[in-house]
Amino acid sequence: MITKGVILIPEGTKAVYTDRRFVLPGGRLVEPYAATVSDMARDGAVEVERIKITQPPYENLEGWVYTQLLVHGGPPPF
Repeated sequence: MITKGVILIPEGTKAVYTDRRFVLPGGRLVEPYAATVSDMARDGAVEVERIKITQPPYENLEGWVYTQLLVHGGPPPF
């Protein structure tokens, strides 16, 4: 089932990265394309990452999040 909407994810929620794309003005989701940073800025492309939440209360929820809103952790401990 696919649903659309926005949820508030509590700070510190853990998730795994599954994909990266860009959103163009108007909402079109596109693959990364060959361009310079200035070309992408001119086009209004905004980087987003697809994540899958790995802990309750939203465990297994997947969605696109603006990259600037994420805090990336280091590699998992060994």
